[in-house]
Amino acid sequence: MNMAVYYMLEPIECTDGANGADNGAPRCLLKPIDAARAKSCTSPVVEVVSPRQFDELDLLSAISNDFLHSLVQAESNFADVYADHMIGSFAVPDKKDLLGDLDAFAFYKNRDYLIFADSTGVAEATLASIADIGVIGADTTAHCLYVFMKQLLIDEIAYMAQMEDEMESLEEDMLERHRNVDTITIMRYRRQSMKLSAYYEQIGTMAAILSDNENKQMTAEEAHSFENISNFADRLASRGETLESYSLQLHELHETRISLTQNSIMQTLTVVTVIIAPLTLLTGWFGMNVPLPGLNLPYMWIILLGVALVVTLLLVLHFHRRKWLK
Repeated sequence: MNMAVYYMLEPIECTDGANGADNGAPRCLLKPIDAARAKSCTSPVVEVVSPRQFDELDLLSAISNDFLHSLVQAESNFADVYADHMIGSFAVPDKKDLLGDLDAFAFYKNRDYLIFADSTGVAEATLASIADIGVIGADTTAHCLYVFMKQLLIDEIAYMAQMEDEMESLEEDMLERHRNVDTITIMRYRRQSMKLSAYYEQIGTMAAILSDNENKQMTAEEAHSFENISNFADRLASRGETLESYSLQLHELHETRISLTQNSIMQTLTVVTVIIAPLTLLTGWFGMNVPLPGLNLPYMWIILLGVALVVTLLLVLHFHRRKWLK
């Protein structure tokens, strides 16, 4: 991302729709503006800039700035609260490549500005989707950050439900359709669920830190909204752990099917070996270049063939009674 993106939190009047009266609840629009308007705007401003442009704003001390960049490089979701501002970072999994690198970016918030230092495009796309929603609530940077975090999680339940459906389809392939499923496919779902669980846990911890409202820059309602985000993220993390356990069950089922297949092969080989063993003994015994009693008797070959057939039949009946033959 090279071009900075600017929005203003524009207050609007809302009516209840029944009698046209003002319902008293603060509302605002996330309205796109240009850089010049952003500098002179009296309303709170939301910006998306590149990390280099963020450094040029000179909003933080050198130590705080280095700390913020270290959070982004660590690819973690975290927030730190100071007397008059908050800083933090997001590390969002890419749903198109869930096992790939995280989309990491930083943010800075005070009463007048909410600034995202982002070169991944995630912050810009998320704010654009928020702007498309229309009325979003209070015209404060804290509420905008809450809506931003909520927007990041809004489609996660549907995504995890899709993952669960895919895993159930794998289970049906193994149990009902008797199809071969490779171990790599199953373990990929386990790694994906683990990555999602870690992401939700970090978001939940981050929202809990913000809900504490240590610097008292937020109202009680705004602080409570972050507590709701924390609870929602914790539920998502629990769902992710459930998917992880499900993937382990699929792996155990896959290993069990492999063991059963190997046992079936060994059972077949055992049956064939036992049936052939008496025939091998007879052919080996009477095939020796040594005179044996009765070898020259008439119809000896018929006797030997009869013995071989009887032995084979008895062994087949024995294995059939034990249900070794299918």
